[in-house]
Amino acid sequence: MKLPVYLGLLHKSEATLAQPYRQVADGHGDEPDGHFLCLTLAAQCDAHQEALRPVIDRYGETTADDEPERLHHDGLSETRTGPVGLLRDLQDLYL
Repeated sequence: MKLPVYLGLLHKSEATLAQPYRQVADGHGDEPDGHFLCLTLAAQCDAHQEALRPVIDRYGETTADDEPERLHHDGLSETRTGPVGLLRDLQDLYL
C-alpha cells in the first residue's frame, strides 16, 4: 500500500514550504502585506501538518519508496531586497 509513502511526501512538503514562507516574511518585514501574508501561509502549512497527524498515526508515514527520484526544491537560499525582490521571492515560492 502506497498511502504511507504519500502521507510522508505530503507531510514533508508542508514542512518544506512553511520554512521559506517564514524566511520571506522575515526578509521583507518592511512590506507589511507580504510579511503578514507569508506568515499566514506558513501557519496554514502548520495547520495542514497538524490535520495530517491522526491519519499518519493510523496509517503510518515513510519516505522509502520504489519510485524514481523526484524533482525537489529545498526552498530559498536567501531573500532579495525591495518590492521587486519580494515579488521574485513569491514567484520562487510558487514554483
